[in-house]
Amino acid sequence: MELRKQETAQLKFDGAGVKKNLEYVLTRDKQLAECCPTLLHLANFLDSFFITATADAKRRGASQDRIDFSYFEFEDLRYRQGRFKRATLKPQFHKVATKWQRQRQQPQLP
Repeated sequence: MELRKQETAQLKFDGAGVKKNLEYVLTRDKQLAECCPTLLHLANFLDSFFITATADAKRRGASQDRIDFSYFEFEDLRYRQGRFKRATLKPQFHKVATKWQRQRQQPQLP
């Protein structure tokens, strides 16, 4: 374990900063906290469904529209299906969500 920490430190990976950001997300996003009860769950979820695919696409020279599309797909996966869809459409949020949806322009794939 210590060897892995040293290797990671040599890459200048800010593990403490990442941990702090994940903790911030879990304390402020009830839906993510429900599906990802620990920092490890959250990190795995974000890595599996957004970070790796987006980083690979950027490395291959994907356009910004394609990157934006990936984010919107991730957002749809997380917030607009299953029991969490009902939570985002509660009456107190419905008006704001509807206005935001109209303003948002989802990029089209090239």
